Amino acid sequence: MARAALTGLGLAPPTARPEPAALLVERLVTRATGLATAGDLADVASLLDGVLWAGSGAEHRRAAYGRRRRLTDVVDRPAEAVLAC
Repeated sequence: MARAALTGLGLAPPTARPEPAALLVERLVTRATGLATAGDLADVASLLDGVLWAGSGAEHRRAAYGRRRRLTDVVDRPAEAVLAC
C-alpha cells in the first residue's frame, strides 16, 4: 500500500481483506469523531479530497522522475511549485 499510496489497496479492519485505500481513509475520517469535535472535519475532508483528486506527493515525485529519469527533477518540481505560490 505504501508504494501505491491511496490508489492502491489496504487491509480493511476487522476483516483484513483488501479494499481500495482511498475508501478506507474516507471511512476513517468519517468515523473519527474527534475531528468534528475539534472543528477540523471540514479541513481534513477538503485536504483528503485534494489528494484524491490531484494525487499524493509521492505520486508526483515518481511521475517527475519517470519523465526524464533524473533525481534532480524529484527535488526541483516541488521546489518550483512552492516558489510559484
